[in-house]
Amino acid sequence: MRRLFTLLFILVASINFSFAQDTLVAWTFSAGNETDSVATFAKPMNAASVLRSNGTSAINWTTNGVTGKCAQATDWNNGANAKYWEINFKSIGFMNLTLSSAQRSGGANPGPRDFKVQYKITSGGIWTDVSGLDINTGSGTWTPGTVTDFSLPAALNNLTDMIYLRWIMTTDSATDGNLVLATGISKIDDIFIKAVPDLSAINQNVSAENLLVYPNPATETVNINSVNPVSEIRLFDMHGMLVYSSFNEFTNATISLEGRSSGLYFLQFRVRGIDGVITKKLIVE
Repeated sequence: MRRLFTLLFILVASINFSFAQDTLVAWTFSAGNETDSVATFAKPMNAASVLRSNGTSAINWTTNGVTGKCAQATDWNNGANAKYWEINFKSIGFMNLTLSSAQRSGGANPGPRDFKVQYKITSGGIWTDVSGLDINTGSGTWTPGTVTDFSLPAALNNLTDMIYLRWIMTTDSATDGNLVLATGISKIDDIFIKAVPDLSAINQNVSAENLLVYPNPATETVNINSVNPVSEIRLFDMHGMLVYSSFNEFTNATISLEGRSSGLYFLQFRVRGIDGVITKKLIVE
């Protein structure tokens, strides 16, 4: 059995895997109250990520969204290039980010029609357009303002710095063709930032003496010993799905493999004092 998995290890070394997307952070507004400002789903690094609006009324969390509730605000008048929806998040260990979201402007109270999406890195960064992501909320239904898995710039890959993303008005036109009034409504719902694990940033200078993963192949448990403290560990299966993660700092740890199917896995580490991400292959028997 060990020889079989050793051969498998050699064969897969030259294969390019297509890793599945994982949700970094998402807002689905399931509570219907102000707690919905905090992300509904999030990686631990994004547990405090929030949605807010700038220059508008207080957000109403009780109105109907695509399926459940959504975020709604008024006072978008005179808001071109000034008023917006905004979220924040981090992308540590992930690449190929995508954005999905849904926007709608009120039917009886026509809200802003035209938006674009911009990003900045750190709170003091410069807002930059996401090329090709101009949104027209159209007829006052959710469909025209829906964005699905739109690829975000590579500049946002694998960042420890905070990323800010906003949907900003680009004109003062309402969906009925007139100017947006103070009563005009804008809604946003089902915001998802997805990505795939970044397994390319492998530090080849880390020797077996500095970071040990044993036994390998493993059965019930695997041990991790590191000279420098490990601040983050992630375990991915061969399809790129995240099956375990820990953000507790350690130099020695034992991870249970109970319930894991036999096959190839990837252990991804962040180690204090070492740049980049360290990735090691693990065989589970």
